[in-house]
Amino acid sequence: MKCHLSQLLSLNLSDCPGINDAQLRDLIKHRRHLKSLNLARCMHILPRSLTTLIRNNPGLTELNLRECEQLTNDNVAAIAQTCTQLTILNLYECKEISEISALRHCTHLVHLNLCYCENITEESFGALAKNCSKLECIKLIACYHVTDATVIEFAKGCPLKQVRLQRCKEITDTGIIQLAEHCPDLTYLDLRRLDLVSDEGVLQAIRKCTSLTALDVGGLDLKEPTFRELAKCCPRLVAFGADRSDNITNKVLIDLSINCPRLETLKLEKCKRITPEAMITVCNNASRLTWLNLFGCCHFDGFYTARLARSCSQLTSLNINCPNLTKDDLSTLLEGLLFLRKLEVRFSSPSLTEADLNHLRNQYQHLTIDMRENENTERPDKYVMKLKGW
Repeated sequence: MKCHLSQLLSLNLSDCPGINDAQLRDLIKHRRHLKSLNLARCMHILPRSLTTLIRNNPGLTELNLRECEQLTNDNVAAIAQTCTQLTILNLYECKEISEISALRHCTHLVHLNLCYCENITEESFGALAKNCSKLECIKLIACYHVTDATVIEFAKGCPLKQVRLQRCKEITDTGIIQLAEHCPDLTYLDLRRLDLVSDEGVLQAIRKCTSLTALDVGGLDLKEPTFRELAKCCPRLVAFGADRSDNITNKVLIDLSINCPRLETLKLEKCKRITPEAMITVCNNASRLTWLNLFGCCHFDGFYTARLARSCSQLTSLNINCPNLTKDDLSTLLEGLLFLRKLEVRFSSPSLTEADLNHLRNQYQHLTIDMRENENTERPDKYVMKLKGW
């Protein structure tokens, strides 16, 4: 692999799992001016080669090492010591990392992704929060050692606008209330599966952070009045998720669609109290909807799938349950949703054969069609709410 572009500023090798150390060394031999480097999912690059690459490019401002499984604490230290101008750093699912306090030297960091770095210590987070005062976006999904104290330190020291805390199991209402108090300009807040967070914490967050454009409270045991308050307090919502909520009712959703006219994304897995009729009303009100996930919710028959196609003509992604779906029903749905790129349907109809599905897949080759007979299949844990720019 030969390259003579010695002044190369940006290098993207993401999703090249076959690239090895020798190839990388040859490629980067004379690269000393990189500003942006993307090695996401390059799983076979050894730590020593990565350290060499980092030290040869101290001017890096953007670095993506997502799912580089062999990344070590020493690599993080090399990054921190060398690339002090970094503004964007992605260490998603680099599970060998436990120590990130050295990143306190990267004082220009604005975006930091540490999702699924499960072993990072609480002390490491503290050092980072005290020094990286420009952080606006921090993603901490499944960082199990994050506590209320960690969240409060980040909130007090950084102008946070986007925060993801899903499955940070030690966080309570105290951390969420203080986060909202110190960061009222939050636009994206992910609170999924925070078992110790209640209506109190969520109410304070939505009342303080009225600029929220995206909120996910999936898995929280919230009462209906909290959802009604949400519809009043957050009129700028573009994306909303509330999986497995027993208190998301038809009225709550309809009020949300009226008060939040910019809604583009709704994620409502296993919200059992929603009816198809209400969803049609919601879709008529929220004319900008492009992403709709109703996995495990109400059942749509041919009548309602046809109405859904007319009401949600802008959809690009749809997940619904249609137990008695026929080939004609599916054809009607696809003919009405001209922008659709991904369709997931749970069905149990014997009249819909594999030959029918293959015919439709050939007819709509731009579209991913996933048909599953078991609607109780659990969704992958990393199936997340989609939002542009996040």
